[in-house]
Parts: sequence; structure tokens; C-alpha cells
Amino acid sequence: MFPICRFCLCDNETRLDLIATSLDGSLTIESVERFTGIQLHHEEHGSYALCRDCAEKLKQSVAFRDNCLANSALFEQLY
Repeated sequence: MFPICRFCLCDNETRLDLIATSLDGSLTIESVERFTGIQLHHEEHGSYALCRDCAEKLKQSVAFRDNCLANSALFEQLY
């Protein structure tokens, strides 16, 4: 693992995880790329780190987008 966050450059190794380890049902490579604008190649998932702060911000962004999309249909009905 390259010991620096791929996004904010945090170098506190106690706060870093592999990007692949940080992925779950809500945080995908596609969502990371969508919200950061940085394309990650498949072979990079095992070598790049993501700090816990960036992971949390990305998960919040995903949740916000999902909420907006879910509310869009209801908004159209109300409008």
C-alpha cells in the first residue's frame, strides 16, 4: 500500500485503509470516481489508500445523492 490517501494526501497510517477495503454496498469504485473526478484503474485498488475522513465524506455524498434521487419523484408529484 502506498502510505498516503489518494485524495487528501493524509499520511497518518493509522487512518488509512486500502481503497478496496473501504468499498461496500454504499461506496463503490463508480461512486468514488463520480464524486472525486479521479478515474481509478482496477489494478490500483489494491495499492492505493483512502483515509477514513475521505471515506466518510464519500459515503455522505453517496447518501445525499441517493436521497435527492429518491425525493425527486415525490417533489414532482408535489409540484
